[in-house]
Amino acid sequence: VDAPHQISSRLDLESDPGASLLRWGFKDLYGGGLMRHVNVGMINSMSDALSTANTESLLRFLRWLSPDEKIPRKSDAGIAIEAALAPWIDREPPALYREQLIKGLGRLYGDPRLRDGLAWQSAPDASRNLMIRWLTGETMAIFLNAISRTNDEAMWEPRETFWMQLYKEGHIDGAWVAFSEEAYHEAQRMATSEEDRTYYATFGRQTAGGNRRHTSLLVMTVGERTIVEGSHSYKVRLFERQNSQRPRLYLSEYN
Repeated sequence: VDAPHQISSRLDLESDPGASLLRWGFKDLYGGGLMRHVNVGMINSMSDALSTANTESLLRFLRWLSPDEKIPRKSDAGIAIEAALAPWIDREPPALYREQLIKGLGRLYGDPRLRDGLAWQSAPDASRNLMIRWLTGETMAIFLNAISRTNDEAMWEPRETFWMQLYKEGHIDGAWVAFSEEAYHEAQRMATSEEDRTYYATFGRQTAGGNRRHTSLLVMTVGERTIVEGSHSYKVRLFERQNSQRPRLYLSEYN
């Protein structure tokens, strides 16, 4: 009965708890039974440190969730997601910590907006919605940055200011990108690590050819409306909710 608590208490002293368990002779760090109880105990014991936005505490937490650095623990993913995000429901963490948190949880559990993010279904709605809100801002920033690098239209500086201000004011509920081939590769060049490259690949592709082959699209929802912004002299489109032709977010291809 007391074994999970005893093991968790001893692991509190270890910088890499998963490696310590292997060194002590535990064979299956992903098992059920005792190991599942230890996992929940460790998540709970680390949660206080996560509320301080300490980078080392976050990295230790992420290592515990994926002790072999290849696959994450599938059991109790919702508890882990809640522990990481609950401290930031009503306040904003430092920008660098938030970026590490977004990329770390995304690497482990996928994108909550897509089918590969099934683990997010077991997380509380508040945590899942917070991650989606953060990803909306990241998606918009990456799009605007990549477009500004791949064309010299003077309109992009004021447009970037305009859209990001609307996001900061809480008006943009969701955003998704459909990159042209050129802009997609530019977004990949913006990535500086393997984690970045995985993260920067989570976008749709714009498949139209002809005079639109260089155009990239930013699809946004604002209230009940869908707005499509685009590069290369693209006119902004606004779709009302009842318009059956309005594009949906999070598709893999747009034309």
